[in-house]
Amino acid sequence: MSFPELSLDLMPQEIKEPVQLWSHKKPYPSGKTYGTLLFYCDDRKFNAIKNNVSLLLRENFHQMAELNISTFDTDDEQIVTYQTFEKRRISFIAQSRGIPIWVDLNVLPQFQKINLLGVPKGWTSYITRANRKNYAELFKEYQIACNHCGNASKVKFVVYGGDTKTLQICKDFGWTWIQQQTPKYGLNM
Repeated sequence: MSFPELSLDLMPQEIKEPVQLWSHKKPYPSGKTYGTLLFYCDDRKFNAIKNNVSLLLRENFHQMAELNISTFDTDDEQIVTYQTFEKRRISFIAQSRGIPIWVDLNVLPQFQKINLLGVPKGWTSYITRANRKNYAELFKEYQIACNHCGNASKVKFVVYGGDTKTLQICKDFGWTWIQQQTPKYGLNM
């Protein structure tokens, strides 16, 4: 399987406000422009995008994070490879429309190599989600980003969610922290 390769020309430099979570519910507020669109939600909420990317592309936003696919210890490597292909395909299509992409690193460690298929060496813009107070995973994911980029000083690392300790870690290491949002309707306001 040949993965679509992301373009180094469309890496975001910083998070644009407002940050919104994708939701499959309607109505979407008309005329609103979103800064950064995130997909840290139940996978079922973005399944429709996999079948019809135009659902995503009709929204008005400046940049987006990749779809965050859920991975589990029981997952087969072939399934994760296919899911990664799907999220990379959607990111590739979004980039073809001029939308900068944050590469999502929030997968289980055993799938990180697969997760970077289609991401060119030198990529600088990464995002992850803080889960279950597992702070060590944030440092491992940051190291993966640095290794793949090849220059730690160029890496832009964003962490979504977590607690006050997560916020402090982000401050201490110069990472961007986004407070977790509670879904309301549509793209969360």
